[in-house]
Amino acid sequence: MESVLYLLERIADHMSENDATAISQILEHCSLLLSWKFVASQSGAKQLGKSLMDLLYSLQHLISIGKTADDQETLCMGLALMFMDITGCTSNALKVLETYAGNRSSPLPVLDRVMQKCYNYFVNSGNPRNLRIHALRCVGQSLAVQDTDYMLKSLDQILIPRLRALQMIVEGRMATSSQSTQSLEEECVFELAVLSALIATQKPRSEASKDDIEVVESSQSDEKSPKTNVVYTILCQCLPLLLNLLRNFSSSEILVEKTCDVLRSGLIAAVQDESTQTLADSYCDILDFIILRHPSAACVLAKAMIFVMVTASTKIVTHIATWFKNIDEKMNEFNEAYIELAYHVVKKHWRLLVVAPSSVAYTFLQATRNIVLKILGTSMDTSLCRKSSLLLLVMIRNVTNSKTFSEVLQETDYHLINVIFCRLQTEAIRPIAEALSEILMLLARSNPHRIRSVFQLGSQASFRAEILAVRSPAKCQPWAEVPTLTHIWAPSTST
Repeated sequence: MESVLYLLERIADHMSENDATAISQILEHCSLLLSWKFVASQSGAKQLGKSLMDLLYSLQHLISIGKTADDQETLCMGLALMFMDITGCTSNALKVLETYAGNRSSPLPVLDRVMQKCYNYFVNSGNPRNLRIHALRCVGQSLAVQDTDYMLKSLDQILIPRLRALQMIVEGRMATSSQSTQSLEEECVFELAVLSALIATQKPRSEASKDDIEVVESSQSDEKSPKTNVVYTILCQCLPLLLNLLRNFSSSEILVEKTCDVLRSGLIAAVQDESTQTLADSYCDILDFIILRHPSAACVLAKAMIFVMVTASTKIVTHIATWFKNIDEKMNEFNEAYIELAYHVVKKHWRLLVVAPSSVAYTFLQATRNIVLKILGTSMDTSLCRKSSLLLLVMIRNVTNSKTFSEVLQETDYHLINVIFCRLQTEAIRPIAEALSEILMLLARSNPHRIRSVFQLGSQASFRAEILAVRSPAKCQPWAEVPTLTHIWAPSTST
């Protein structure tokens, strides 16, 4: 039977809605396994369970759209619950449960069994932690389609002990087998993984009435607030604690990454118009603290925040401008994550800069320009220079096309051109040479008289050598057909 299941799983990707009859027959035969008795450590049961779970996982997209989807999904989840107890098959069974529960938009009676069994697996500290988190995701997916009141009550029962554990760690009162920093860090990482798993599985409930009122419990005050969604309620309770946790363990890179995972998981599910402003304040406070200490984690979170919290764009752009001003003034070496974040803003969210207060946008662009020129002028990191040159190209292209923020370029145009020519004198890879060449063309076309005067102030021999290099097909073929470059920059012969 195992070999038959394996062969069916191999062809599952080639099946379609037209094979509904065949899928029904396959599931009918699989249902016979519910009457079988398996021993948890039985080797044959493990192999059979893996093949069956892989088949059910591959067929999910077809089963969920069938006319008898509820019955067939109930059968599939029942089989997964049975094989969840088989040693070596638990992970496969949990993957099936998570997939089927996660694609439901309405409750099923079998989901109660899924929640109970997966929660029992999660609370058993003897089970592997990665599988406990996986089981908790199944609980979260099953809860996401339940009634809001039931969902909140259930999540409280799960989360309150975890939040208390994190609070004890923050306060230094966590009772662990070892009070070492590593032990406390491991406890934090696990509790944060719990939060991230639960938050990520909750779906936005757009059908909730905006006129409903619920009491949001807080450690500081009890007050009524407009009903949003479950994730927003969770985040409001967690954000102050997460900030304190970061302050106490600011040197732990893994802990900061896991904290940012929690925050990023809640962004899309939590944000609604009435909650954006409150969340933006808290998120920006956290990023203010970690942006210089942990650039990689902070910048990934910042990009997600910019994408989601559109209604709070002015506040976010103000913070971003401050971040880059501090990076420019306080950092001697620059992480690629900063360049990627700036590129994300300039490339995908240029309008945020246009509608922001001009002083804020100018501060950001000025700091970004300074950082890029420092990198191109001193760094030998090829990847960093490539990303910096692309960032500078997009920024100059947007400035010249929109005819805004031109002063950002004009106030340092000589230094900018000089840095570009100096970089071209080094062994630059093709993407860097192409980006810098296009920058020179954009500057020449936008203000040829100014560029000519800058050229005359510079080292003419060096500049002319680089002009020839830019026009050389061997170095930068796309610009070989531009014959007007030397004419634009050639010093005037009239005296």
